[in-house]
Amino acid sequence: MAVESSSLSEKVAKKLVTGNLTKVGVENRIPDGIFNRIEDQNYIRSLFRNISREKESLVLIDCGNLNFYAKMIVTSFKDNSITIKTDVDIDVNILKNSKIKVSFIFKEEFINFESTLLEVINKEKFLIQKPETILSSLRRLLSRYKIKNDEIVELQISENGPFCSLLDISTKGLSFLSNEPIAENTVLSNINISFNHEVKVWVDGYVKYCIPTKNCNYLCGLSFLNASWEVFDKIFNYIYKQKYPKLKPLFNCDIEQIYNLFFDSGYLNLKPKEEMEDNFNKMANNLDKIKNRSQLSFNVAYLDNGKLFSTASLLRIYNRTFLGHQLAAIPEARMNLKTKTDIYLSLCDFLLNHPYCLYNLMYFDANSLWHNQMFKRISNYIDDKNNVLYDSIQLFEFEIKSFKNVKSKLTCKQLGDNKEFLEYCEKNIHNIEMNSYSYNDGFWLEEIKQVYELVGLFMDRKLWGIFYDEKIIAFIVTEVYFQGANLYDLLDMARIYIKDYKENAEDIIKAALPAIVPFYRRYNKEKFNVLIKIEDKAAYSINIQGLNYSHRMGRFFMSLRGLSTYKKILMLNV
Repeated sequence: MAVESSSLSEKVAKKLVTGNLTKVGVENRIPDGIFNRIEDQNYIRSLFRNISREKESLVLIDCGNLNFYAKMIVTSFKDNSITIKTDVDIDVNILKNSKIKVSFIFKEEFINFESTLLEVINKEKFLIQKPETILSSLRRLLSRYKIKNDEIVELQISENGPFCSLLDISTKGLSFLSNEPIAENTVLSNINISFNHEVKVWVDGYVKYCIPTKNCNYLCGLSFLNASWEVFDKIFNYIYKQKYPKLKPLFNCDIEQIYNLFFDSGYLNLKPKEEMEDNFNKMANNLDKIKNRSQLSFNVAYLDNGKLFSTASLLRIYNRTFLGHQLAAIPEARMNLKTKTDIYLSLCDFLLNHPYCLYNLMYFDANSLWHNQMFKRISNYIDDKNNVLYDSIQLFEFEIKSFKNVKSKLTCKQLGDNKEFLEYCEKNIHNIEMNSYSYNDGFWLEEIKQVYELVGLFMDRKLWGIFYDEKIIAFIVTEVYFQGANLYDLLDMARIYIKDYKENAEDIIKAALPAIVPFYRRYNKEKFNVLIKIEDKAAYSINIQGLNYSHRMGRFFMSLRGLSTYKKILMLNV
């Protein structure tokens, strides 16, 4: 593999910062998305702590009419000053009288900030004030994996053509060195990518840019066109194994070892032992059916010297949404941050790369102080309800064997048309919740149902209306999943949305049960969950035989852009 020269690195960085090699305004230097203003001093300290580990970073300096490239050096994250080195003479008077704007890229984060001059050391070096506020944007949703010198990863543009040096790659594109210039937007077909002479893929793509280098080569960026599932799977698995050598598929581990991990983590101590052992076996048996089907699930474990420290998993539950199960870890893992951050980062990578993922959803006990504070902090930091949403909802559990029909002034009917419900959603709930739950054109979930059926599993969804005087006053979405979709069968749920009813929620639940209980009995379920947004006081006052109040459950929704920002936060702590 060819090693990138320092001159090439500078050219690449300049291209990424400016979008071209000419002077441009700050607004045109935003490659992807908008800037977020960050004033959180803990975050800024973490950022500069990480930057201080680098010898120097290429930056663009903008002060009035003067624009030039320079090297930024953070000698210690505790210092209040930043050293700027340049290859050009500095006009001290301009620096003293202008705001100094600094732009650069660090770990896929595009950053700029304003500063003031502290001291001019000489014509090529000066000090500026470390900022208290920065503006941040993501350069791209997917980070590129940089090919290491000891890896043999090659690219062949044409069948009989020469092999080119691959510099970096993701599941959406790559960059490489070419001996000849290639015009931008040129479509290249049947490109051969070889990984260590073992794995090969063929892709089509178009050239996004072609930049001449000092070594008479050309740096080319390529975006894939309509890459197949097989291409995604092979590229992602190669990158994943290189980035996370201590992470293995969970079900490559011994089933007894997995059970002990869940037991030691405390997950199996939350309910009676016999029930949890039965739930664990059901989960293990069914997840084993899809362990190698990454279009449906992703199960990962952290192993060190053969010892299993922690695990987490993802399950595709709707057409474009994956459910994230909370990480389980043995007590020793709490002392080793890497046993958790590697797993969280790998889950982010999987979701961000996945062609069938647009949203990630997590459930947790809102009374759990640690989870509650963590998700609230992330939500407050990102502060964009279109991409990240934290909220809570009351969770009940209903035992079907306890069901007794109760008379009600309300009636419940199954709805074959979802138009009125979708109109309600558009006016009353956030877009990210609507889309995460597939409350859109894919409402009936035919796509994910078919994928499950291919491996002998099932899920179903029905829509119901609660009527009062022939008018719908509430909607219920009932869902049922294969046994062991998770430890608590939490996904067997009836979500209630009150549209127009001034009385208590108990009336609505009583009216719903005679209609929805047969739906769950049809799938041999012994219980299901009821979710409804009401106050704690109202939840405790509901008295229906067989219905037990569990707790206030937290929900955390993330779009891909929210997930990218979440990953960025994780990376600052690595």
